[in-house]
Amino acid sequence: MSTELILLFDPNCGWCYGAHPALAALRDASPLPWRLLPTGLFAGADDVPAADAYFWRSDLQIRERTGVAFSETYRDRVLGGDTVVLDSTAATLAWHLVTRQRPGQALDVLQRVQALRYVDGMLVDASQLAVLAGEFGLEATALQADFAAGWSDALHHDVAQARVLMRQLNLRGVPVLLLRRGDDVAIVPNTLLFQNPAALVRFVATHA
Repeated sequence: MSTELILLFDPNCGWCYGAHPALAALRDASPLPWRLLPTGLFAGADDVPAADAYFWRSDLQIRERTGVAFSETYRDRVLGGDTVVLDSTAATLAWHLVTRQRPGQALDVLQRVQALRYVDGMLVDASQLAVLAGEFGLEATALQADFAAGWSDALHHDVAQARVLMRQLNLRGVPVLLLRRGDDVAIVPNTLLFQNPAALVRFVATHA
């Protein structure tokens, strides 16, 4: 019976970013294969009026629980204008394009795409994709051409798969970590993604 871990995420979700320490620890400790599926939760989302205090309070809560960094640069550049950009269309595409070339590093690519926003204070565009490509040893030109072309059929397919799982399991938000054993799909308790990573590692080892 095949067993795998499935992560449902959106790169512009702060809690998805906050889950990275526990997810990385699990990835390093467990032999199980992973499948990362973007949900498109914020793809196409409209900009929202700036509410720096609201977003920043939420970010500080994530930082306190998980230890991930939210920089002052992010606060100034992303939260400090008249509106806040939530649309994750470009960030999702950048993750997909790099991961397609580096499938074994999908979780690391995701964390770096997230850090572009939450640490570097950058919105993903073609120039940022070039930086990302270089960090993972890739040549940027072809990736930038694919980036300009927009979402591929393969990316749309992955998002559709994620949304089917969310409907089947009555899920509303992300991140969600699933443990699939054959035809059985179990939801890993969400609180484990934001606690001591050892608790998540123990849970998966026990239930896999």
